[in-house]
Amino acid sequence: MVFGDALMDGDAWISHDCDAAVDTGLVTPTGTPVTLDPAFAEADFVVLVGGITYHDMAGYSGGRKMIMPGISGRRSIVVNHNHCLVDGKLNPLTDTGLIETNPMAIDQHAYADLAVRGKKCFLLNTIADKYGKPAAWVAGGLWPAWETGCKACHSIDSIYIPEKAKRCITSCGGYPFDFDLYQGTKALFSPLGAMEKDAPVVLVADLEDSLGPGDFEQSLLRSLADPAGFAAYLKEAFTIPGYIALRLVLEMQGRPAALVTSRENVPFPGKVFRTVQEADNWLLETSGTDGLSMLVPSGNAIHVLVEK
Repeated sequence: MVFGDALMDGDAWISHDCDAAVDTGLVTPTGTPVTLDPAFAEADFVVLVGGITYHDMAGYSGGRKMIMPGISGRRSIVVNHNHCLVDGKLNPLTDTGLIETNPMAIDQHAYADLAVRGKKCFLLNTIADKYGKPAAWVAGGLWPAWETGCKACHSIDSIYIPEKAKRCITSCGGYPFDFDLYQGTKALFSPLGAMEKDAPVVLVADLEDSLGPGDFEQSLLRSLADPAGFAAYLKEAFTIPGYIALRLVLEMQGRPAALVTSRENVPFPGKVFRTVQEADNWLLETSGTDGLSMLVPSGNAIHVLVEK
């Protein structure tokens, strides 16, 4: 599906196994061991193909993320991604659009440099519009091309509002972007930085496939019951669905939140409604009518910022 007619006789398609990575013996300055897919480790020329979007942990996706976590070993991924947590809390430096001060992104940069040492490396990344269609492309050396792509992503996918909002209704933009709650959190996290600290937020997501992949559902239940305990567990057994579940719970602490969905019995750190009208009534009761109201119809694809 990805390569179509580009595949030629003799080409091999390999699905990376993070538990079969080889240890290169290299370690980043912050202690992440460089473990790589055997085929990548042996290659003398690598082409990194992917897309650049805002990323709620690494600042931006694409580029070096094709290597970490893309073709890396499980332990390396756990060590790198644990930069997202500090003392059982969310690390404010590992957030959307942050690179220079982001310890996870800094570690990924060092990791990628070590991983491609002695290799030729070419990058081809796309930047999508709010509909998921390519709006721009970048190609060339790993870092110049990726950094150019991040600037393009910021230009294309950012929306500015004049002041922080007092309330918000956000949506993924419908199917398939609201396929499950795991995907739906992208729309929920998108506007938070442009909202008052205790401002209520409503997520509208149908959740056709319920909660999400892997251990997301179990992680969400554990996070709701004992967020500090689950954060401690992630230090040794980090998974991205697990982290997203924990972040959902921690981000909503102290903030009134609601979910509008047609699915029943969905665990959520807030109220659950069947209609937008019910949620809108709750929103007005909770926050009144003063100040700026925000409606984000495609929160999965954009990042809301404040002009000030």
